[in-house]
Amino acid sequence: MRPATEFLLSSALTFEVTPNSVHFLPHAFNYAHGTWFKFIVIHDTITPTQCSATSSGSNAGGIHRMFVCNGSSLTRHSVIYIDALAHILTEIETNARCKLDAKYEPFLKTYRELVACKESKRGPADCNANRRLQRLKDSLNSEIGRHFECMKVVSAGSGTVFIHNERQRDKYVVCLNTKSGHYRPTLRDIEFAKGVLMQAVGGLEQYKVIAQRKPSKKSLQRIFGEQIAKTKLGLCIEKLKPKTTTTTNTKTKTKTRKHKIV
Repeated sequence: MRPATEFLLSSALTFEVTPNSVHFLPHAFNYAHGTWFKFIVIHDTITPTQCSATSSGSNAGGIHRMFVCNGSSLTRHSVIYIDALAHILTEIETNARCKLDAKYEPFLKTYRELVACKESKRGPADCNANRRLQRLKDSLNSEIGRHFECMKVVSAGSGTVFIHNERQRDKYVVCLNTKSGHYRPTLRDIEFAKGVLMQAVGGLEQYKVIAQRKPSKKSLQRIFGEQIAKTKLGLCIEKLKPKTTTTTNTKTKTKTRKHKIV
């Protein structure tokens, strides 16, 4: 499917990860509830320098920004990309110190019309008269190819949040992994995303961010069962509970803990 079709089929809610929104991650994407997120990091080179009041700071030479949505097998990373573009362009449009470049207006207009089609009571079929829906899809795909090659997706993957006991120092462990479909990132790409997320977390000591490779299908099936594992594709897998063995000598008893990562 092309990006506009994927966008129409998805019901995902996309938002940018900033110091203000990062607190939403543990509540929305909790491993204990089996929920996870998809993310992309893009290099924003279209926001003018004078619009430096963006949440990510100065834009001289471009900035890296992370956007996430709820994870599902239906929603592709292209949906986050389309929403992110619209978010950035709207940010420019509504900033009194900025002026939106006219070449981006067709994308924004088409995006908003497609959103209206998705949110109508009858769904996208409500916009099907005179092949209007197909024209909107063709227009959005065309605008993406025409103007946004300069804004690269530099990292894409999935993630989960492990919530630990209050007494533990790292209350929230945000795990990013390489599960991303057609972007096929390396662990190095996910480490880059980790750095962007850590900037958003700032000095919040209760957060820890880690990066890992995506879990194998066999590991997911072993933990969740073959059928349920299909819906958990973006989950990180937590460490197994420590195995305890007891070694006895003539004076004392000691316990040796062994940890294994799935």
